[in-house]
Amino acid sequence: MTPLVAVVVLQGVALVLVVLALVGLQQNLRRLERRVGRTGASRRGATELTALRPQDGANLSCVLLVSDHCPICASVLPAFVEPGADDRSVERIVLSRVALTQHDVGPLRTVVDRDLYDALDPGWQPALAVVDAAGEVLAIRPAGSVDAVRALLGTAAQRAGR
Repeated sequence: MTPLVAVVVLQGVALVLVVLALVGLQQNLRRLERRVGRTGASRRGATELTALRPQDGANLSCVLLVSDHCPICASVLPAFVEPGADDRSVERIVLSRVALTQHDVGPLRTVVDRDLYDALDPGWQPALAVVDAAGEVLAIRPAGSVDAVRALLGTAAQRAGR
């Protein structure tokens, strides 16, 4: 075997190993994301989340956790703020650690509370949490795209209509 053939074979083997490592890393990240979401939702009690309970006759609150200098938050916020189909069963709330100076939240209720944000923070931004009238977190999911935000809001509206 010539040195050139040996180098080409080694490069092929190295490429296969890199692809396998990336696939394994992606699977581990998805598993961790699911575990963090479940653990976070189960450790939060109703006493911590009273500020996020739905008001004005709504059954559920959809809470968007945002950061002031997060470009993804800025891209999904308009989809969260846009008026829905006059669905009063779900209240939309924006939760931030600090006062928002970079984002326009329109008429939505905004809660600025560092401790509450830290208690609810799943470890990624933006995130969308669903909170019931008792103050319990029913679900928390990544909201990294406009489509994801719209889908999560639709799911919450269906759940609230039950």
